[in-house]
Amino acid sequence: PNMISFDQLLAAFLTMHDPTQLNRQGPDIGTSYRSVAFYSNDEEKKQIEAAISKYNNSGLHLEKVVTEVKPFEVFYPAEAYHQNYYKNNGDLRFTNKQQDWGFDHTGMSSGAVYADLDNDGDLDLVISNINEEASIYRNNASGRKGSNYLSMELHDKDNRSVSGSKVNLYSNGSNQYQELNQNRGYLSAVSTRLHFGVGSSTVIDSLVIIWPDRKKQVVQKTNTNQHLTISYDPTTVEVSQPTFTIDSQNIIKKQPVSKQVFLTATDPVQYRHRDFSENDFKRQPLMLFMYSKAGPVMAKADVDNDGLEDIYISGDLNNSGFIYKQRTDGNFVKSDTAGLGNEAETCVSAATFFDANGDGFKDLYLARGGYSLFQPNSIALQDELYLNDKEGRMTLSRGALPNLSSSSKSVVRSCDYDLDGDIDLFVGGRVVPGMYPVNPHSYLLKNNGKGMFLQVATPIDSIGMITDAAWIDLDDDGRKDLVLCGEFMPVTVFLNTKQGFVNATSAWFPVSDTGFWSSLSIADVNGDGKDDIIAGNLGTNTQFKISADQPGEMYYADFDQNGSIDPFFNFYIDGKSYPFVSRDELNDQIYAMRKKFAYYKDYANATINDILPASDMSGAQKLTASECHSVCFLNNKGQFEKHILPIQAQFAPIYGMLTEDFDNDGLMDVLVAGNSYATETSTGRYDAMRGLLLKGKGNGDFEVLSTEATGLAADKDVKALVQIRMRENRLLLVANNNDKMESYLINSKNTRTAPAKLHEAYAIVQLKNGRTYKQEFYYGNNYLSQSSRQVVLGDKVQSVVFYDDKNQKRIVQ
Repeated sequence: PNMISFDQLLAAFLTMHDPTQLNRQGPDIGTSYRSVAFYSNDEEKKQIEAAISKYNNSGLHLEKVVTEVKPFEVFYPAEAYHQNYYKNNGDLRFTNKQQDWGFDHTGMSSGAVYADLDNDGDLDLVISNINEEASIYRNNASGRKGSNYLSMELHDKDNRSVSGSKVNLYSNGSNQYQELNQNRGYLSAVSTRLHFGVGSSTVIDSLVIIWPDRKKQVVQKTNTNQHLTISYDPTTVEVSQPTFTIDSQNIIKKQPVSKQVFLTATDPVQYRHRDFSENDFKRQPLMLFMYSKAGPVMAKADVDNDGLEDIYISGDLNNSGFIYKQRTDGNFVKSDTAGLGNEAETCVSAATFFDANGDGFKDLYLARGGYSLFQPNSIALQDELYLNDKEGRMTLSRGALPNLSSSSKSVVRSCDYDLDGDIDLFVGGRVVPGMYPVNPHSYLLKNNGKGMFLQVATPIDSIGMITDAAWIDLDDDGRKDLVLCGEFMPVTVFLNTKQGFVNATSAWFPVSDTGFWSSLSIADVNGDGKDDIIAGNLGTNTQFKISADQPGEMYYADFDQNGSIDPFFNFYIDGKSYPFVSRDELNDQIYAMRKKFAYYKDYANATINDILPASDMSGAQKLTASECHSVCFLNNKGQFEKHILPIQAQFAPIYGMLTEDFDNDGLMDVLVAGNSYATETSTGRYDAMRGLLLKGKGNGDFEVLSTEATGLAADKDVKALVQIRMRENRLLLVANNNDKMESYLINSKNTRTAPAKLHEAYAIVQLKNGRTYKQEFYYGNNYLSQSSRQVVLGDKVQSVVFYDDKNQKRIVQ
């Protein structure tokens, strides 16, 4: 008070933040961001109230102050911690080196910068500390073997530093990238010098500089261990990826010269998804995800048998679903069938085209899902079958399906599972609205050959919260088996025997990894003639660090006896399992907890056993998740071996997947996309995936191609991937939730295709180099998507042998 008065503190307080925002500051929302002023006596209270009154009456502000005025009770001083310092392992992972590198200081810091303070070729560190002197750390790396460097300054024509310039350094087959930007972290700004560590390299192959005006300058063969001053002297203009449009004759107007695998193209259907504003967490606050964000759904077929592929896309806030029919001029037009699925009354969560009544034309099955607005056993959750009139128009077939309304669905897969000559259906249950995570009902539907379906009881009926499924003949007995995945489930195998379906998961998977599995794709990725499984999962870029030893655990029951399910997810932190739910969320779900945990400090170290008494826990159901990685399961003599996909595939949940030889090298590749914006607030949305092309090596391993090499930028909330043929061109369609459709031209010589016939189950593809691989055919084998039953005939393909479900073969050269 001798240096600054209480009134001066109040003036600073009311101007350093926005006191008119209730329970928020800018984008940060919640009671943790509320504005509060504490007083120690009545005089301070009067001063606070007077300052707020002056602020409100100043006429300078549109809104009134919402700052809470409360008595001061307890002060909790901030704790001094070690700062952590992480070494880049070179594989997108980091190791804490705080102790190894000699950082033993504890304190509270507000900023940090790096610079070569002694000009010895390594970066020193300066840290500003609160209420104490700054820390300066000298780096002793210079002079050590394998610690070479190159530093530089970039100047314009007037010898000024040029912020925004980009530099790529190429050396010994590797590439480093930096952008000149002095802003680095909180209250910190670094030098305008760029510093590259280059290991043992003594000569840099090249420096490629992109100046802010997009002009490019190249510096060749530069010695290391020196400082450069590079002045603006560009020679070329940076070339950006072109967008290729398709004219009325379905021909690319300008032939691409790019070597990228995917080239941005115009969307042929001009589709944009607009989502509803449902909030599933208002119904069950303790869920981990929202299940209403299920679209858009895509399915593909030639509905009028004119040789052109058509596409169904589900509806949204403004429109019902429609079939977009491809015309000979390359354009797509909406079918004159009335809207397929009114999204205001229901939610299409899966779709498939198949021939339901054996007339040679594709019919359409729509599965219903959703969560926040729908009740179990209501008409909103009843699936529908639309029959084709042989001209591509669809008519609802009333009475064709049994009652399927007990839960929301996630997947529908068609297959003649009983070998009676007609196509049957498996419909996977995702969730029971209002009852998460109780197991929903799934259905095996037997076709009578005329498009009428009967439910068949199986051990699959209540197996779990299914997200994807695939029919695959695992044991080579000619009968398609069923592979499933789901939330808090392992990848599960049911063998299709003459006596019925048998759960054979333990026989095919030595380790049963439960997880947040989201999608499946089946392909022979190592060319051994056996189908392998690529399984999408949550990924490791998440708060949930789970393993077999320290799994995520979901306890659920109606703990407060009010008729609703209370799910509690727990995961380990420092060797101890804690509930993920916050105190505020807990109090919203179970009102009685407000007395038990009146203060945040009471809840801070509580475990599930502290929250719920033993009597409640004894009656609770439990689910576990032990694996977050997306993986490739290689089929090795009747058992699946787990191979974790590259770390780039772990950045976010994977949903859309396609398998094909995209780069025409004779080896199977995998295209993946994902992200999820349907998360609760404390998790934050998963949005780090940009779409990946995993280039196959032919042995089950993959190389991740860079974005520059693929041209793919599928960085939104991707729900479905479909590849569609348009004359001699093939397009990749990327369907995004609450955003526009994206389209890419597949820039490959693989333009010819050989379609599979109705009952052909798989093909053996013989390559000119002697390698072979197996390709199964499905009516849908991709999350929320249906792709073609065909083989792409690249220039490395010698022949294709098709086999039907009776092992009859057909050869295509």
